[in-house]
Amino acid sequence: MANTTNLNLAKPAGKDKALVSVLNSNSDKIDAWAGSTNQAISNIRQNEIVIPITENTDLNTLTTPGYYNLYGAKSLVNAPASGANRLGLLVQRAESTQYVYQIATDNVNDATGVYVRSCKGGTWSAWQQLALKSETLTKTTEPFQYTDGNYTLNGRVSKIGKSVFFEFFCDKNIPDNTLITTLPAGYRPNISNYPQLILIPDPRGQSKACLQITNDGKVTFKNPDSTTVWTFFTAMYFNE
Repeated sequence: MANTTNLNLAKPAGKDKALVSVLNSNSDKIDAWAGSTNQAISNIRQNEIVIPITENTDLNTLTTPGYYNLYGAKSLVNAPASGANRLGLLVQRAESTQYVYQIATDNVNDATGVYVRSCKGGTWSAWQQLALKSETLTKTTEPFQYTDGNYTLNGRVSKIGKSVFFEFFCDKNIPDNTLITTLPAGYRPNISNYPQLILIPDPRGQSKACLQITNDGKVTFKNPDSTTVWTFFTAMYFNE
């Protein structure tokens, strides 16, 4: 007597007797399969299919698509917020684990946050927090001046949300390695051990000047050719 592939139901041949025991066995298998399928569908509807995460998990390793429950998991590595331990994480992925998109929700200390980041070619971007519709993005501005006794360079640094805009007008020959200002807290770039270098465009194509901004807020003018830089300059970066 043959059997079906999936549920292993008995398949009597043309001359086999239709035994009640065989019919009952087939019925029981079908009923068990229907019950487990209904439960699976119910779990999906109730959002109960989640993948639990334990302590010390590195979120960089979560590249399999799915919804992860990080509630109560402490000491998470590469989490979006320091001390965050009440997280839900949605992972989306292309064909390769080298291209992944993560969305994290966090309600630590009763503060709701939504964070996003992506992995491209195996390199993860920094977490960015999304602004809620109820939040108002205000612009704040801090002016600054640099002077060497002969002339004054005027500029300003503005912030909208986490985006910072650094602006100044230059028409002088500023010496190499000149500290022109120190940014106040809240306007400093989101970098760790390496300074951020921003090339200063020169319409004449004669200058290789750039700005070096470190995470302590120091803005240093780099001018290796000691040429006169004539430009109105604007740069954008993300703050702390």
